[in-house]
Amino acid sequence: MKVKRIIAILLMSCIFLYGCTSEPNQEEETWTIAQENIVTFTDGESVDLWRSDHGHFDVYKLSDGTILLEVRDPSGPANTSGGGVEDFDDLSETAQKAVLAYYEKQELLYDVQTELKKAYDEYVSYKNSEQTFNRFLLSQDVSPTCSNDNIMYFITSVSLPIGNRIAQEIRLGAAFDRKTGQALNVWDLFSSSENKGKEQVLDAAQITVGGNGLLDRFNQIKDTALVSEMKEALKDEYIIFYPDNLQICFPQGTLPSKEYSYRLRIDYTALEGIIQEWAIPYSSKYH
Repeated sequence: MKVKRIIAILLMSCIFLYGCTSEPNQEEETWTIAQENIVTFTDGESVDLWRSDHGHFDVYKLSDGTILLEVRDPSGPANTSGGGVEDFDDLSETAQKAVLAYYEKQELLYDVQTELKKAYDEYVSYKNSEQTFNRFLLSQDVSPTCSNDNIMYFITSVSLPIGNRIAQEIRLGAAFDRKTGQALNVWDLFSSSENKGKEQVLDAAQITVGGNGLLDRFNQIKDTALVSEMKEALKDEYIIFYPDNLQICFPQGTLPSKEYSYRLRIDYTALEGIIQEWAIPYSSKYH
């Protein structure tokens, strides 16, 4: 009998700090204005759009030079790699066109105007305090995570600001037939129906009260309430395949009992008989 490794790590660290170093020296940054008075706020203050001369991003600046929001150029899926896995260029031309069309339809998963308003509101709240406002950051990147002879898996990673220097990362997965580029229904990669598949995957995660995923070893109590929440909230795109594990990433606000984003990591050894053999990525199948 195989000895299974710890099969689930419950992670609540999808909230992260950004820009933890000091702000770049303004004298070293140069910009070209792209549009003046792009937004005027209710108090009459306006913001201009500037393009960095040294990087692939835009900034929204107030008249006093304060940068409210930095928006990095979206990247991927073309010209990206997953670090040690196959690249987008390893797909056929037909498959590449289909994958590109899929992500063009997906578009941006954030709204600049909404985030700009949030940034300005926070800037105003800091004006009469001892705290220093730091620019908000937006980014969206698409890249492959893993593959096999049949499928290439991708992730969309979105950074959304929550507050000063604090952001959340939203991760969304997708699977494509590597010959045609057709987007696959994630539940077709499992051995059971969608409803049964959700039950099996969440059971394999061994979600326990206290959240350390060691139900069998220490005879802990299964967190049935959280499992029920997850089954109700679970969407196809929350499932992401990596070379050695499957992750389920619940964005902030999708689980009623959790304040922040919440992530499950499940080893493929715990999913034997649950995932189709032909859907398991290279490094796990031949590990």
